[in-house]
Amino acid sequence: RNDDAVACFFGYRWLPARVCGMFLGYLFYDLALIVASPSMRSAGLLVHHALFITCAMVCKQGSFFKFPFAWLIAGEMSTPLLSIRWMLA
Repeated sequence: RNDDAVACFFGYRWLPARVCGMFLGYLFYDLALIVASPSMRSAGLLVHHALFITCAMVCKQGSFFKFPFAWLIAGEMSTPLLSIRWMLA
């Protein structure tokens, strides 16, 4: 039973790896929009995206800390709505 808990946090799982891949794609897309739009470009956003890209790559490549990363992604779920708001403004 203890081995299951260790595997749950540190072992490879198909679904978290795919979710991380999709999230990475979204982050790179969002980063490209920020770089292309001078009004949205700021050092804080660039650092934010760089950190999230690094965390997503670590999670995807090594499948480390899948559940903490799930919380990180959950915090980003409002980002598409925020992006729509920026486009409509």
